[in-house]
Amino acid sequence: MLVFVLSGAGGVMLGLGMLIRLGEAMNRGLEESEQRLAYHTDHQQVLDACRWLQVNPKLAHSYAPLRSRTPTGPATTSAPAFYPAVLDTLNPEFINVSDDGVMIFFGGGFGHWWYYAPNREPKQSGPIHGMWQLVPGLWYWNEWGRFPANPATAGRLRTSTKCFVGAGIAVALAIAIPTARHNMRRTRLNLVNDR
Repeated sequence: MLVFVLSGAGGVMLGLGMLIRLGEAMNRGLEESEQRLAYHTDHQQVLDACRWLQVNPKLAHSYAPLRSRTPTGPATTSAPAFYPAVLDTLNPEFINVSDDGVMIFFGGGFGHWWYYAPNREPKQSGPIHGMWQLVPGLWYWNEWGRFPANPATAGRLRTSTKCFVGAGIAVALAIAIPTARHNMRRTRLNLVNDR
């Protein structure tokens, strides 16, 4: 009975590991983008760009993100020199400038995250609201309410790998237990026959 339970558990963990690995592959780009924004971007430059955009709202509304400057879009491959260079580095989906502040949006479809440079401190912030202050005046938000994992300290084993290891252990035990029982019976029989 235990062998069947272990075999079934191994099969379930293997299937779960494959589904989780698929999800990890689908989210890799999203995760890398968030980590780049949280850990590998000069946040003071982003805040300075946001303040520049607020002072120049007409130019802010005409800014074309890098991804839209293709042969089908505007002919240039970089923003005019008067735009802060960090905007091309960030390559946002779009930018929103309002009386409340500046929001630089990323993602789309199943995930959204952004920088937010409000004119005054947000009323709601912190993990419960999915908003964290990066430098005074610049906030980071995402819709799942968790700050991106630091790639330098993140765990080395993915969840899917842990499932695969668990499945391997369960299947190994399912194979080892009957073998051990069989060997124990043979040893007992040999002891009885030797008497």
